[in-house]
Amino acid sequence: EQDAVAAFCLNYEHQIEELGGLDLQLLGIGRTGHIGFNEPGSAPNSGTRLVTLDDLTRRDASRDFGGKQNVPTKAITMGVGTIFKAREIILMAWSAKKAPIVKKAVEGEISGDVPATYLQLSDHVEFVLDEGAASGLTRFDTPWLVKDCVWDNLLKKKAVIWLSGAVNKPILKLTEEDYNNHGMAQLAVEQGPVYNINIDIFNQVQHTITGWPGG
Repeated sequence: EQDAVAAFCLNYEHQIEELGGLDLQLLGIGRTGHIGFNEPGSAPNSGTRLVTLDDLTRRDASRDFGGKQNVPTKAITMGVGTIFKAREIILMAWSAKKAPIVKKAVEGEISGDVPATYLQLSDHVEFVLDEGAASGLTRFDTPWLVKDCVWDNLLKKKAVIWLSGAVNKPILKLTEEDYNNHGMAQLAVEQGPVYNINIDIFNQVQHTITGWPGG
């Protein structure tokens, strides 16, 4: 049976080559970072093969199989190397539960621990995400670290609270240097002095927590 699986996988690769290769590879992403079923530990040059599914992958699939006990423990998957031969690769992900793994895939260190990070090496890959799946990416979560922002009150509040945590200081103790060193110089210039920003946000936070007036 193992020989039959190996022969099937080899024939699958040969068929792709005989047909001139893959034009389009459409992928999802699992919470383990798998693409196809290339689980953590998969090599970047791996081909189509039989793999053992991660426990988290099997738990995530349990609803579709009527219980985890019905989910196969093994699967045949196209390899990472096979995927990379496609002329265009599109990875799609929906919902906030995929946000942490999407962040790792897009911004994390390239590693076999998260096979989707290999996609960073391709010039032919596009991520198609909804707002939830994209929410952990720096440009959405902490946009001031990567670009100029339109500083409406909501973003200003989020940034100041984030800065307080980042430098481990109370809001009222934040300095212009803290703002400048953490991507928030634009805010300090446009709406400063920072002491006034701090007071404004402190009052808003207090009002939210306690219902005090003055926010």
